[in-house]
Amino acid sequence: TVNADQPLHDDVLLAITPGAPYSVLLRDQDGGPHRGIDVSMRPHGLPYGRPPLAGKSDNFGSVVFESVLAGKYQLVATVQGQSFGEPEFVDVLPGRRNFGSKIQGQGHVMTIARGVQLEIEVGDGAYGIEGAAITLVRTDRRRLTELEATTNGIGRAQFPHLQPGTWQLTVEREHYKRVDRQFTLKPDMEPQFKRIKMTRSGY
Repeated sequence: TVNADQPLHDDVLLAITPGAPYSVLLRDQDGGPHRGIDVSMRPHGLPYGRPPLAGKSDNFGSVVFESVLAGKYQLVATVQGQSFGEPEFVDVLPGRRNFGSKIQGQGHVMTIARGVQLEIEVGDGAYGIEGAAITLVRTDRRRLTELEATTNGIGRAQFPHLQPGTWQLTVEREHYKRVDRQFTLKPDMEPQFKRIKMTRSGY
């Protein structure tokens, strides 16, 4: 701060450090890679002005961000726009040159248990219903997990990665009666398919 009561007597020195390469490894509970997962690094707190970063995991489950400025970040993994595991926070240190001009890399491993793929078909018994809102809520844990999707032109929606547990399924569409279902997913289940029939509400 510089004002009449606090004049500037000393030089201001700004320390500039390079960004560091940062790798994120996505692994399941057995150490296997999660491929094709969208990963973002979202700046959290000071210093302000750092850009958010985004990438996708390769065949080894790895995402490499070439230059990440120092500070705290939130790691968020998603697949098809839906949450993939819980977000995690990491601290990135200032870039340091280790060998000549090469900057030493940093990294973090996100361990996310394998999930179960669920596909839902919503229809009236003859045709698929487009634009039905599907909500899934995990009911067997204290921390709220809620996922949403909308059926496509043939009445289908997909949840590619659901954690084992008990889920509440709600389907809503204007001019149709709301449908509620509950189901349980177990570890290592094959992909699941559920057909939901909706009936007209009468108004």
